[in-house]
Amino acid sequence: MEEKIELEIQGMSCASCELHVKKALSKLDGINNVHVSKWEEGKAEVITSKIINDETIKTSIENIGYKLKKIKRVKIFSDEINKVRNADFDIAVIGTGGAGVAAAIKTAELGKNVVIIEKGTIGGTCVNIGCVPSKTLIKVAGFKHKLQYNPIQGLTADIKEFNWQKVISQKNALINELRKDKYINVLNSYKERIKLIQGKAEIIGKNSIKIDNKHIIKVEKIIIATGAKPKNLSILEKKGVDVLTSTTAMQLKSLPKSLIILGGRAIALELGQMFHRLGVKVTILQRSSTIIPVHEPELSHEITEILKKEGLRIFTSVKIVDAYQQKEEKSIIAKINGKKREFKAEEIMVALGRTPNTKELGLKNIGLKTDKDGFIVVNNHLQTNIDNIYAAGDVTTLPKFVYVAAASGGIAAENAVKGNIKKIDLSTLPSVIFTDPQIATVGLTEKQAIDQGYKVKTSLLPMKYVPHALTSFDTRGFVKLIADKETDYLIGAHIITVNAGEIIQTASLIISFGKKYGVTLTDITTEFFPYLVQVEAIKLAILALDKDVEKLSCCAN
Repeated sequence: MEEKIELEIQGMSCASCELHVKKALSKLDGINNVHVSKWEEGKAEVITSKIINDETIKTSIENIGYKLKKIKRVKIFSDEINKVRNADFDIAVIGTGGAGVAAAIKTAELGKNVVIIEKGTIGGTCVNIGCVPSKTLIKVAGFKHKLQYNPIQGLTADIKEFNWQKVISQKNALINELRKDKYINVLNSYKERIKLIQGKAEIIGKNSIKIDNKHIIKVEKIIIATGAKPKNLSILEKKGVDVLTSTTAMQLKSLPKSLIILGGRAIALELGQMFHRLGVKVTILQRSSTIIPVHEPELSHEITEILKKEGLRIFTSVKIVDAYQQKEEKSIIAKINGKKREFKAEEIMVALGRTPNTKELGLKNIGLKTDKDGFIVVNNHLQTNIDNIYAAGDVTTLPKFVYVAAASGGIAAENAVKGNIKKIDLSTLPSVIFTDPQIATVGLTEKQAIDQGYKVKTSLLPMKYVPHALTSFDTRGFVKLIADKETDYLIGAHIITVNAGEIIQTASLIISFGKKYGVTLTDITTEFFPYLVQVEAIKLAILALDKDVEKLSCCAN
């Protein structure tokens, strides 16, 4: 025989309070299971096989700053124990990032009961350690840079103080606010359908999940949305060199004097430029022969020259052969075109991609298929090789964008509930690198289009032909378009300019409308584009497919 002890607790004010109470109660001798309800309800229950007196429970609660208002004891027998321990849900979602929350919300909207399990901080990568903090700090660095190096004659600014600690504090406050408003409060608004459990999930069968190695819940379907984390370089680990990741770099208490960044793609370039603009001497070491190697070569060349002009040091075709650290200085030994070079800096940041958060999920035990890097393989329905288990977001082989995560989470949930009725289509997926100027792309590159058999025509419009760029005194960059000669459809757009991320959606829609509705580039040229806005560059680049841009007037048609 076991005993269920029902508790009413006063003082819980947020979701993390649930975790604190659960941890405190779990430490008591003889506890078999602990369940803490939503913090607003202030309720908890424990299952115990030993006698635990009221005073012991009261003390454990008060020691962590809460008050025990009421305690009720109920004797339970074996059949009742199963009901308490094995909470039944239609769907279990593992992870509370963009994919997980989207999946949970969609499941609730479809009238199903869902449990969402999180072992860490609610909100996942984007709001806590990814998009929100990085773009906030990039904005700060951009403001500082523009004040010091604006292109307007007669306009000068003198920055007398820059306080990194205050910037970090403001960034953290924003993260806390968004986590609460967009994740915790949103989940709470569906509390009739969504149950949040904070603990470690292990999948022990296609319908069973073990929580914190203690109790098991039974579910019909599972959606894995545990995300990914920065990966390290093995040679640095072997040599015991302490390194930063994108996560820890944005949490530094003070700025280093110098920084080596390993990698040459989005995160490396974004944070590299950001740190440089804040006064850090930055060196970027990239393994491939160019930075952003999967992009159009013109984009790679342009951003390389822009960053070098700002003062960043960029080296490509780098092979790292050794590393070490001595007190406050760290070194990378590398070969570049066969010649050995040594690079020294106060800090090293690794930006070499991501590794999936799957280590403790028990995927091998259930035979769930992953790729060579450990990312979960899904079909276009977001279904794994196990028919009732789906996966979404960064933990899968999908592109690592929060908007892909959110979309895939919703699609995975809908397919899990209704059957495989929806597919994810990435053919018009836009991507943005938040350097200054920004880099934005959608659709095929010129090489991809040719390799796929298209007869292509292209245009490359320098921003010096765009009136908005001229009046802003910033003509860096260009727009490159790839069109299908036979259909007159747009099939690719590649942009580097200020606010390229705001422009790319127009190109994405043009590609999509061509595929779905037969909208041609000739049709687009008959549409009105406002004069003296940056998106006019799209229309000018379309006209440049067949006309000489030198002969186009303002407001050209």
